[in-house]
Amino acid sequence: ITILIDSLPLLDFTKIGKIIIVGEMAYPVEIPAQFNKVQLVNKWLSNEEFDRYVNETDFLLMPYIEATQSGIAAVSIGYGKPAIVTRVGAMEEQFTENAAYFMFDVSVKALVDSIMYACSDKKKYERVQKELNVLSKKYTWENLGEKLSNYILRS
Repeated sequence: ITILIDSLPLLDFTKIGKIIIVGEMAYPVEIPAQFNKVQLVNKWLSNEEFDRYVNETDFLLMPYIEATQSGIAAVSIGYGKPAIVTRVGAMEEQFTENAAYFMFDVSVKALVDSIMYACSDKKKYERVQKELNVLSKKYTWENLGEKLSNYILRS
């Protein structure tokens, strides 16, 4: 969240529309008043609320400083919503190279550059969505169950 908040003064909101930060925060987060296109929803979401927020977005932002497996990565894949992510923890394991917008490092500049790039190339956005569709088929319960069964039978 800190990287995202620090990036706000550098973003061109005429090109990106608005940013919605959603979820119960572990610590107090305040959005400076001049950023009226940034909405903070600091609460635990019901399934219906979560679904509504994901469906009204074009991108999911994951500027993690560190991460293990991310449930939001699974949301990106399952909903076909392109994500802007850092190359930390298991993020690269969850996405293929073409299924996300990977930041070149963990920094404010990298986040700003990634957001602006993602908002400026419609063809790339469509390619990422197609790759997410391929990944979502790969991660179905049926396919995962078959892989597990094959692994157990080989052991």
